[in-house]
Amino acid sequence: MQDGRSNGAVQSTGVYEALREQIVDFKLRPNERLTEAQLADEFDTSRTPVREALLKLEREGWVVNRPRHGYTVRDFSIAELDDTYEVRIALEWMSVRLACERMPRPELDRLQDFWTHPSNAVSDATAMLRCDEDFHESIARSTGNQELTRHLHTTNERIRIIRRIDFTSGERVELTFQEHANMLALIRSRDVIRAQQAMESHIRASRTCIEHLAAEGLAQIFLKR
Repeated sequence: MQDGRSNGAVQSTGVYEALREQIVDFKLRPNERLTEAQLADEFDTSRTPVREALLKLEREGWVVNRPRHGYTVRDFSIAELDDTYEVRIALEWMSVRLACERMPRPELDRLQDFWTHPSNAVSDATAMLRCDEDFHESIARSTGNQELTRHLHTTNERIRIIRRIDFTSGERVELTFQEHANMLALIRSRDVIRAQQAMESHIRASRTCIEHLAAEGLAQIFLKR
């Protein structure tokens, strides 16, 4: 973990940001225990900034504090995942509709140059997840609606840990390239309805894949039934 010792004592904001990044980037796994003493030592600070950071993370839903057990990284439930994906679909629908009206040609060209060439596919699931998030958030940013972009980014962060397993299959990576290229072609032609339908189908397919992996026991570390 990046401990910040080179900068001396880390205040609560720095501890909070570092821990949140570790959770988002799945370096801290669901149900992993977090103790004030250990974190204070790692960040070369007193327990007070650590305690304040953990309280903030708890309020935001990143960690939970159970009696006689202490803080642990929050895990997921199927119901929670379903709820988050419903929100994501709603945000992506709006994103595509506005992108069909506003997305600049240079940004379309940039994305199409990447997603229409499957040779760009990366074997590492984490790198592929980053590319996928860039695709979806680039569409949102192209609308010029900062609130839409912010909410989509926050939603992506909430499910990043579990979405990573969606790209452990080469078949899923290849299909993602095809579906992204198709959506970009529909946005370029300003076909709002078909672009929205393609986006929803794409997201639901991802959700179904994750559910199947969970049922097969491949996502037990990330997801509780």
